[in-house]
Amino acid sequence: MPKALKIIIIVCASLLSLVAIFYLSIYLGVTYIVEESERLASQYEGKTIEISDAESLNEYIGINDDLKSSILNCEAYFTPTAIILGVPKCYYCSGNLTVTEEYYDELLKKYDDWTLTSKIPQTGDLGFMYDESELSKNADANFNNFIQTQKFFYSDKFYNEENRLVLLSSQERKIYFYTFHF
Repeated sequence: MPKALKIIIIVCASLLSLVAIFYLSIYLGVTYIVEESERLASQYEGKTIEISDAESLNEYIGINDDLKSSILNCEAYFTPTAIILGVPKCYYCSGNLTVTEEYYDELLKKYDDWTLTSKIPQTGDLGFMYDESELSKNADANFNNFIQTQKFFYSDKFYNEENRLVLLSSQERKIYFYTFHF
């Protein structure tokens, strides 16, 4: 066999081996990711996670630094409803945050459209409206008790900035919130 033919066969065999290894590694990687996602989904999907500190809340739903540094007490509940590739893509979260007096007053001054109400505002993303039946089903008990028994402040401008339902207690320095991501 000529030397050139041997070199061509060795090069072709090497390239085929590299291609086979490449596709095998992709297959094994995708298989691992899918299996891990299924394991995480069965472990966490539909199960509520209690959050009691600002750092953890920030990891789940993202909050701005001013709010994070102003939180004195956090009581939130996060429930993933769909986990894709190990990440919660669909979820709802509700809770309340006790904040400093300075931050609470700053919020009231920053937005000029606060209204004192006892009704859930008709607002939502992409035509999705927050209503009492959805909130009673998905929000935590403290949030539901609050909206049923208290008057609260609501701002459209603040809602549009935060992209979540945010209500300020009229009686104490608490921020109640609900968010649904689908």
